[in-house]
Amino acid sequence: MENKLLIAIVAGLVYTIGQWRLGNGVFPIVRRPLTMAFICGLLMGNMQDAMIMGCYLTLAFLGIVVVGGNLPSDVGLASAVAIPVALATGQSPEMALVIATPFSVIGVFIDQLRRIINGFWVTACDKHAEELDHKGIARCVWLYTFLTNFVLRFPTAFALVYFGTDAVDFILNNLPAWVTNGFSVAGGVLPAFGFALTLIVIGKKSLYPFFFIGFFATKLMGLSTIYVAAFAIPFVIAVTLKDMEKEKLLLNKFKLTTTLNEPEDE
Repeated sequence: MENKLLIAIVAGLVYTIGQWRLGNGVFPIVRRPLTMAFICGLLMGNMQDAMIMGCYLTLAFLGIVVVGGNLPSDVGLASAVAIPVALATGQSPEMALVIATPFSVIGVFIDQLRRIINGFWVTACDKHAEELDHKGIARCVWLYTFLTNFVLRFPTAFALVYFGTDAVDFILNNLPAWVTNGFSVAGGVLPAFGFALTLIVIGKKSLYPFFFIGFFATKLMGLSTIYVAAFAIPFVIAVTLKDMEKEKLLLNKFKLTTTLNEPEDE
């Protein structure tokens, strides 16, 4: 019971901190599935299965892009709930992915509510700015937004993990075999869908050969994705250095052209 309570508290804190959106540094990393998987693996003593689930969720949500501030799915809540619940109930990575899907949608509604509430703090900031109240502005920007984020997110993740384990275990144990098999198939398709979205987002045909090389290496040669990633690092460095050199040449050419076109002083 104590371990279950601890995991629920940690899940709530990770989800809350990861979604605070204070800057673009550590916080986006905290809400990623692999971070939650690593923490759950340590707390629950099953690092291997936890990291596999984290990889599955990462692949499934890999192509999700936030356009214009619009959150299409909440990977933070999905991973904070699905990974500990799936580990506690002994589910497969595919089932963890299926469990995560509805919670990613629920997280979107929570985020919309957060935006509405934060609108009031923006109005309060304007009032404090007119009064030159720097402390009031700081409270609105830092304290009130964090409290809003905490009140909306921590209880949600905590309750879903603490009470959801028994509910998920009961539902899955009483589902017909054809339903669970369908969930497993759907869970296997979602990572491929995430890859497809990523390729569309990248949109560079020059990168497609590297993708297919990695795919054939894992499927035909039987290499693990870790080995493929290790061999891919030198290629990434080489391509990056080549692009940087090309950009440097273009920049020097632009500077030279600009210098030649400058009018001479009379």
